[in-house]
Amino acid sequence: MYLGSNTTCSPDPCAAFAGACCVNGNGTCHLSFAAGCTDSPNVSFRGVGTTCAPELCVGACCNSATAACSVTNFFGCQFGGIMYLGNNTTCSPNPCGPSPGACCRGTACTVGPGSSCTGGLFQGGSTACGPAGNPTTCCPANFNLVGGLSVQDIFDFLAAYFAGTAAADFNHVGGVTVQDIFDFLAAFFANCS
Repeated sequence: MYLGSNTTCSPDPCAAFAGACCVNGNGTCHLSFAAGCTDSPNVSFRGVGTTCAPELCVGACCNSATAACSVTNFFGCQFGGIMYLGNNTTCSPNPCGPSPGACCRGTACTVGPGSSCTGGLFQGGSTACGPAGNPTTCCPANFNLVGGLSVQDIFDFLAAYFAGTAAADFNHVGGVTVQDIFDFLAAFFANCS
């Protein structure tokens, strides 16, 4: 760019037209004119007068499977299931969405994002189905929460029922009644998976 006759290079008049240019592939930054920083899809001009601050050419990186967010450069975020949100973006608040959790479809439990829990009941972000072999989240018949479903769950439920404890109100309707026994047995024989 020609600035006219009788101009000098001291102090540098070109600096007023330069700005930070991010190289998205590696997160590096250099000062450039806008025209010199827009000639490739792998660079982005951050604006006239901007400087190369350390955080300028990195941004939020979302893991679509876990909704976890990390700050890195464009290149460090390019792997399967990962999405780069752009330079100068942050992880606070988390832009990657809610974390996955347990989804109950009857007595079956799967872990995933809440949006994939169609036809089921999402238990909330970061919830689990329970330890392997001991489903607890979607398995109300696992009454004692120990060792998965076993005949001991029946004995423990009946003990609570005959003691009249609130835990024996299995269907949560009208207190402890004989219907709770029928509903518990139906859930038990549905065999949680």
